[in-house]
Amino acid sequence: MSLSCELVYRHYDLEPGIWFGELTLEDGGARTHDIHAVEDTLILFISRGVVLAIGEQWPELYRGLFSVLARRMRCFGLLDLSHQGVSLKACLVFRLLWLMRIYGEKTEDGIEIKIAITQSDLATLSGGSRQHINQILKKWNDQNVVRSGARVAVIDRSALEILADF
Repeated sequence: MSLSCELVYRHYDLEPGIWFGELTLEDGGARTHDIHAVEDTLILFISRGVVLAIGEQWPELYRGLFSVLARRMRCFGLLDLSHQGVSLKACLVFRLLWLMRIYGEKTEDGIEIKIAITQSDLATLSGGSRQHINQILKKWNDQNVVRSGARVAVIDRSALEILADF
């Protein structure tokens, strides 16, 4: 598994069971985003016509879709911390914690992020440069807070959260 962050737009992790593409349901307009799977994924496609027909019969479906949209909009606001005056360290911590929650696996060293992610990827996700991310990770590695290499591992989550200066 690998994660490619060559897009200008921020990466957004979709959890199992979540909808995407709901913006096109109302007006049938063009998609605004592409989705790329970073691990084996089962996708169920439900056409716009089917969703609209089901929504007419069971209007509570629309309430669920509105809830998904509201949650996603709040999350996008949180993910784009770099434009809200939040430090690069805090953005990187937020990203590492997010990736740890989605892709983390407990090991002897801590929690390892089980996807291949480069420092350039982390820079794109955090709104910084690869060089600055490298400096931050090296310092945190020396402090035994994270381990970076082929895979990134969070060794001391509490210390990481303190270093973020939230």
